[in-house]
Amino acid sequence: MGLGTTGSRVALTRQAADNAALAGRLAQARLRPVLCPLVRVALVDPAVVRLAREQYDWVAATSRRALVWLDWRAGAVGGPRWERLACVGSATADYARHVLRAEPLVPRTHTARALAQVMGDVSGASVLWPRGDLARPTLGDALRQAGADVEEAVVYRTLPDPAGAARLRDLTADGALEAVVFASPSAVASALAGGVELSRLRCYSIGPATTDALQASGVAVAAQAESHDDDGLLAAIVKSETR
Repeated sequence: MGLGTTGSRVALTRQAADNAALAGRLAQARLRPVLCPLVRVALVDPAVVRLAREQYDWVAATSRRALVWLDWRAGAVGGPRWERLACVGSATADYARHVLRAEPLVPRTHTARALAQVMGDVSGASVLWPRGDLARPTLGDALRQAGADVEEAVVYRTLPDPAGAARLRDLTADGALEAVVFASPSAVASALAGGVELSRLRCYSIGPATTDALQASGVAVAAQAESHDDDGLLAAIVKSETR
């Protein structure tokens, strides 16, 4: 769709801090980002997390928030160390480098299965996987199939944000949006539970799991990001919204 004098209004559905970089880049592309967070994330009190061991051959993370928890845990007496850290996604890798001061192993494809593959031979290795409560079992299953001893710890929970869903619903009903960006299946579920008429919007997806959630609900996907990160989302949105 041509821009004309003003760009498309695109709803971003992650929390504000997670959307900041993408919002700025969309604005530079003469699009108009609108913040409508559909989920909020709450760290589980690390004091109630009981780990069977305090040191691991590998730490594997599929989200930045898992590393936020790990940063706290490292400060505890006897906390786990990360001589070998593997993670998915540029935001998670940046956190590892800049906050944890660790150089992570990062697969080119931003999926849990690719993460397990890039870790190589893990037979007999102990792997800590700090994860969210909604994480798919893909990473743990793949590592166990490769012979690893995987310790899972739920360190954050993803909750719906009713206020953000209501804002998205009202803006959609008023015709004040043209597109919406989804970065997780949980955001899709929050939008649908909030009564958002997604059929009225062009829906962009960060990756296969989110696309599956949209399509399973009968919602067409305008485009899926080729790389499952902000770079991929930006490219997909700009390509569609500026043609």
